[in-house]
Amino acid sequence: MFVSFVLLFALSATIVKILSNRLVPLGFDYKNVWILTLDTSISPDNNTNRDNDSDASQEIIDLLVKDIKSMKEVVAVTNNVYNIPYNNIYRNDIKYGDKLCRNVTYNATDGDYPEVMNLKIKEGQWFDSNDAGQKETLIVINGALKEILFEDESALNKVIQSGLYKVIGVVENFKNSGEYAEETPHFFIMMKPEETAWQLLIKSTPEADETFRTELVRRTSALAKDWTISSSKLSDFRKRMIRIDWMPVIIISIICAFLIINILLGLMGLLWYNVNNRKSEIGLRKSVGAPSIQIIKQLIGEMIALATLGIIPGLVIAIQFPLLRVLDLKPGIYLLAMLMAISLIYLLVIACTLLPTIIAARMHPAKALHEE
Repeated sequence: MFVSFVLLFALSATIVKILSNRLVPLGFDYKNVWILTLDTSISPDNNTNRDNDSDASQEIIDLLVKDIKSMKEVVAVTNNVYNIPYNNIYRNDIKYGDKLCRNVTYNATDGDYPEVMNLKIKEGQWFDSNDAGQKETLIVINGALKEILFEDESALNKVIQSGLYKVIGVVENFKNSGEYAEETPHFFIMMKPEETAWQLLIKSTPEADETFRTELVRRTSALAKDWTISSSKLSDFRKRMIRIDWMPVIIISIICAFLIINILLGLMGLLWYNVNNRKSEIGLRKSVGAPSIQIIKQLIGEMIALATLGIIPGLVIAIQFPLLRVLDLKPGIYLLAMLMAISLIYLLVIACTLLPTIIAARMHPAKALHEE
């Protein structure tokens, strides 16, 4: 019971944390968003390096954007460099004064990004092409980064990272790792004129299907003949991220289920043994008029008391989690996880003891006393 409680507590805390993260708004719309990945560095025909020809590459990308926007299924198109939602690799440390935020995800984009991803601007504004040429690189941050660097202070027009970035806006929410993850710090950089996008994010109508994907790749490949072009849907990245988020929960659940089933089977066997050894006691109580429900309550109560003896030291261990910040969760999550683990153990104990206790309660007193 002690081991079962500790495992169920850890499992419940993890599940509650993931589900509580789900309650926080995602901050963007992943539906009907296509990702067109452009490999502009190597030509499949002659392996010519194109990194030094960024101007020519950007001209081709501009033609691609113009052509894609002419498709009837396309709502908006935006350039993107580095990370996309649900697939974050590039990270940076951001400093403002004496405050340092590590492992901040980021991506460089243009003025059409909010329309494609349906972002909500909470403070300030988004950057556009008219903002190019400023001394600092303009950025828009999400609420998590704002809270760490500025707390209750306004973030607008603050120059951070030793004068490298200037904050001009804050988005309401942006959970770059998905619905079931916490909102981690993230910022959006305004693309520099000389920077070449290697991804295009395309917002389409709901009617766009695989036929649209095929046509999209065909048209872009015709304009960029030497480039390697691939397409995917943002919803596919979302499905992969959800599997990653829930995989530890599934693994721990299987281990818990295997362990608890074995413990409960042992508990049921123990109860059968006790019932067989106490036939005379049960028969005597029934012969003097004890109702069956009292027999059931007594036997279940004994099993609950036995389970409680295992839960109490488990609670002592569980209380240490918030004190030592073992999982670094909110106190309410720990409390809810404890209640869930206790409730589940008691329910399982009652469920596995019902059959033996009901059979014991239905035992005829004469037969029980005769066997004794």
